[in-house]
Amino acid sequence: MGLCGVEINMATVLIAGIALGIAVDDTIHYMARAQIEFPQSAGYDDAMYRVLRSAGRAIVFTSVVITLGFSCLLYTSPSPRDH
Repeated sequence: MGLCGVEINMATVLIAGIALGIAVDDTIHYMARAQIEFPQSAGYDDAMYRVLRSAGRAIVFTSVVITLGFSCLLYTSPSPRDH
């Protein structure tokens, strides 16, 4: 962020932490489902299809909901102490 000229402040640190948390959560969800689907599948392609059909929907849904929930922070004004 510093190399791209983005100011590092409380908001950007919060957003970075949230984004990292979503990525970790989605990865755990995907990997846990993959461990279930691989032994039951005919091959790699079939397993990936089944993982994406089941966990993929949940990953997209939770990511969209969390993003929309935190997007309300875009419309808040900073407190006078932040200046």
